[in-house]
Amino acid sequence: MTPTITVDTKPFLHDMRVYAAATGKTLKWVIKDEARLFVKALIKMTPPFEISNPVDGSYAAQLRLMKEVIKRQAGSRFLAIKKFKIEDKKVRKQVRFLTEMGFIGAVQKVFEKHNLRVQDIRSDLGERRYNSQRNRWGRILGKDVPPILITSQQPINEMVKLKWSHIGKAKGGWVKAANALGLNGVPNWITTHNAYGHFKVASETETGVVYEVGNFVPFIQKAGSKLKIVAGAIKFRERRFKDRLEKALKYGHK
Repeated sequence: MTPTITVDTKPFLHDMRVYAAATGKTLKWVIKDEARLFVKALIKMTPPFEISNPVDGSYAAQLRLMKEVIKRQAGSRFLAIKKFKIEDKKVRKQVRFLTEMGFIGAVQKVFEKHNLRVQDIRSDLGERRYNSQRNRWGRILGKDVPPILITSQQPINEMVKLKWSHIGKAKGGWVKAANALGLNGVPNWITTHNAYGHFKVASETETGVVYEVGNFVPFIQKAGSKLKIVAGAIKFRERRFKDRLEKALKYGHK
């Protein structure tokens, strides 16, 4: 995905003039409104989103979906020791006792002795360790990888909450453009991540306005190209504007 996008409405100028005449709006209002709705589509189609309904799905549903994904993935890779299934009752009690005493090294030796397959046993879960279990798309490694055991559930819960606070970073790259164009309704979990965006009025004449919008969030560049975010948003707005124009010609100022 290219960092900046030029929103040039000249190819649609005729239809926009017809729409403006039919609704009593100024041409500049129509152009800005379409640019605003284009940015909204960009936000909606930037992860996280619902695969089946990326644009029309609610922001709340997108947030809920990503929270569930993070919680599920964290739970598949990081387990509190007490949740790890140990068939032998004697060994299970021994592990529990050693864990409560804080003897992590001794717990590791018990696991090795009884061939209990885990990747690591730790008392904490730092962000670096968590991130080491993610692939290049940010997903936690598959279930075939042995789990990392944590002595209690608390560090896992804290890491999940930390990752929840990062939700919206990719979408946040469009916030500067959204604010400049007066787009309302973007929730706080997105607007708080507004550092890596771009907006510029590239040119403005009587016949139209050309805007530049950009999302400079580093990790979304490759993901954006793969997901075809910009192309998808353009196609979506082309379809929706045709619908708007048809309604305007039918109902006019009503």
